[in-house]
Amino acid sequence: MSTLDNPINDSTAASPWTTATRFGGLTALVLIVLGLIGYLTGMTDPSNGTSSTSILFSVLSFVVWIGGVVMAVRAFKTELGGFISFGEAFKSAFFTILVVSAISAVWTFVFYSFIATDFFENILEFMRTTMEGQGLDDDAIDMAMGMYEKMYTPVGMLILQLVMGLIGGGIVGLIIGAIMKKERPVT
Repeated sequence: MSTLDNPINDSTAASPWTTATRFGGLTALVLIVLGLIGYLTGMTDPSNGTSSTSILFSVLSFVVWIGGVVMAVRAFKTELGGFISFGEAFKSAFFTILVVSAISAVWTFVFYSFIATDFFENILEFMRTTMEGQGLDDDAIDMAMGMYEKMYTPVGMLILQLVMGLIGGGIVGLIIGAIMKKERPVT
């Protein structure tokens, strides 16, 4: 009888990194394509961040992100024979989010450095106009703009995306790990 007829599920050979790399890469690719569609169609215009299309794209991106993580944990659970501990589910989710965050951060840097080079200028101009419309004095506006100018750079966004990925990865990993765990029955 061949192995294909009688598969052996060796859960000790399963690695959360392999699954995380595969699903994290696919999730990052879908998010990049989604972001490009929003940018090219003007649906994610930074000067109108509260528009219904910008909100729709944000929600859709979040759903894709969570969906990719859930699919990764589910695939790893299958590799483990249908059972997964909280710790294994957490690691799988967290590693997947790390892969998504790393790929997305590099893409963000490339995108803002070479493709949408005026993106941050548009955001900063919109913020200045908004603050002036709120009646803030020039000193307060200049101080706020100084902080924003440091953050709204390709490198600043890369760092912010990695940090938020770590924090979000930890939180989402805990939640998904708790929901998807299925302990092996004690025999």
